[in-house]
Amino acid sequence: MSLESKNFVRQVLADRESYILEGHSKDHFYQFEYKVQKSKATCQCEENKYYTKKCVDYSKYGEKCGLTWHCDQSQVLSCKSSICGCSDTKFWSSDNNKCVDRVSHGQSCKGDQCRINVNLHCSSSRSCECTDNNLYYWSETSAACVPKKRYIIIIIIITEAEADRRPLAQRPVK
Repeated sequence: MSLESKNFVRQVLADRESYILEGHSKDHFYQFEYKVQKSKATCQCEENKYYTKKCVDYSKYGEKCGLTWHCDQSQVLSCKSSICGCSDTKFWSSDNNKCVDRVSHGQSCKGDQCRINVNLHCSSSRSCECTDNNLYYWSETSAACVPKKRYIIIIIIITEAEADRRPLAQRPVK
């Protein structure tokens, strides 16, 4: 819209419900009535931008953000501590240039790709394993590393000398 058009709208049409345009050519007189329909202005930005007093690019991985929707959703990002990153159930894949689901037990991995919320880590053999195999085992039912049950066995040995110190009623009959 040209500056002339914008000024015409502001100065002439802004406070009217209709506008009549009259004119003539050779032997014809014409008159057009334009109805002015007012609506609230809605600012829209091009794709990959959002509006906050101006059109702003969605933040990419590692960039600053205020809210999750400020982050680029094509990269499946969340706003965490004012930085766009992956949620706890996802990790950043530089191959796919987006956050992808974390890897589960027994699957191949590298770095921090394993599901940390179920006590998995990437082992030296590049497979997702329980963080401590002495304390945890993989439960298919729970789909998580769960604590191993621990039993404590207490054995009490009573020597004959200790037995003689017992009250008479508790001594064995010889």
